[in-house]
Amino acid sequence: MRTKDKFGLISFLAILMIVMIHSNMGGRWSSFAVRAATHWAVPWFFFASGVFFRQSCDRYSVMELMKRKIQSLLLPLLIWMMIWIPIGGDPNLWYLKSLIMFTFSSLIVRAITKRVSAAIWLLFTCVVFSVFTVAKASWYYGTPTSPFYFLLGLVLSEEILRERKPCRFGIIVLSCLVATGVKAVWFIAPWHGILEMVVRNIGVVATVVAIWLVLDLLPRGFQLKSNLVKSVFFIYCFHGPLVRGAKQLWKHNAAEFGYDIGFYLISLFAFSFSLGIALCLRRCAPLIYKVISGGR
Repeated sequence: MRTKDKFGLISFLAILMIVMIHSNMGGRWSSFAVRAATHWAVPWFFFASGVFFRQSCDRYSVMELMKRKIQSLLLPLLIWMMIWIPIGGDPNLWYLKSLIMFTFSSLIVRAITKRVSAAIWLLFTCVVFSVFTVAKASWYYGTPTSPFYFLLGLVLSEEILRERKPCRFGIIVLSCLVATGVKAVWFIAPWHGILEMVVRNIGVVATVVAIWLVLDLLPRGFQLKSNLVKSVFFIYCFHGPLVRGAKQLWKHNAAEFGYDIGFYLISLFAFSFSLGIALCLRRCAPLIYKVISGGR
C-alpha cells in the first residue's frame, strides 16, 4: 500500500476514534474501550500534520504557504465557530486551534531562519514549542505532547514520504524522548508522572507502527475512496455538538448501566450522520463544502 494511501486510511480510522472519545459517557466497558483503542488518534493527527507541513515548506514560499494555511485552517475555524456558537453548541476545536498556533509559529521561524540548515530550524522550532508547554498559558489549547508529535512529523517527513522505511524502534525511542523531555528538564511533573507519560507515548507510537505494518501487507494499489478521506476534516468539525446533544438526551432517558450501549450507538450515529452530511454537501453544494472544509 502506498504511503499516501496509508495516511488517508489511518486518518479515517483516527477520526472514528475521536468520535468514540467524545461519545464516552463513563460506562465501565466503554471507558475501557476508549482507553485501550483510541489513545493514538489525536497524536496521529498532529504527527500527520507535521509530515505534510514539512513537505509544503519545501514546495511553497513562506508567503504563499501562509495564504494557503489561512484558507485551510484559520478560515474554517472562524466559519465553524460562527456556525455552532450562536446556537449554543461548543464545537470543541482545540486541535485546530493548536495546529494553527504550531503552523504559523513554524512559518515565522522558517521565515527568520530560511538561510539556516533544516536542523537548526527544527531545533529552534522545538524551543518555541517548549515555551508553549511550560508557560501553560490560557491561550495554549493543546496538551503537553501535542507540539512534539507535530515536531516528530517534521523530523521524519522526508524519510516517510520517500518510503525509506525508518527504523521502528528508533521512532519509538525518539518520540518518547521528545514528548517527555521538557517535563523532565523543567521538573513540572513528578517523576512517576514522567514515567507514566513515557509508557503512554510508547503505546501511542507502537500502536501507529503496528497499524502501519499491517497496512504494508495490503496490495500497493489498495486505497480508500478519496471522498471518504476528504471527509475527515468535516467530520471533526461537525460531530462535536451532535455528540454532546445525543449524550444529554441518552443520559436523561437511560439508567447508568445503559451508558455502555449508548456509547456505541452514539458513536455509530454521530460518525455515520457526519459522514453522510459531508458526502451530501460534496455532491450537492461543492463550493460551500470546499469553503467550510478549507479546500479539502
